[in-house]
Amino acid sequence: MDADLDTLCTALYVRADDELKMRPELARRRPRVGIAPKLSDAELITLAVVQALLGFSSETRFLRYAVTIQVSLATSSTVTADLRAGDSRNDTDVA
Repeated sequence: MDADLDTLCTALYVRADDELKMRPELARRRPRVGIAPKLSDAELITLAVVQALLGFSSETRFLRYAVTIQVSLATSSTVTADLRAGDSRNDTDVA
């Protein structure tokens, strides 16, 4: 991974994580029972922002790119489902 991109990802994650801790009302509500999420809300926010900043309109293409730069991710279907669950408009492109 490029050092600048790595630094940006780290800074975005820390900022999102700190903000979610300071303002828990921003975090998504999670059921008390069920399957535990594989990504935290801060990790999901970081991935969504990086995807947008790099200009990827397709989650599939972004995940392929992320794997090539050795980003550790959950399965692509989990990431896509979590991203869509957080997007009330559900207007993302999957191709």
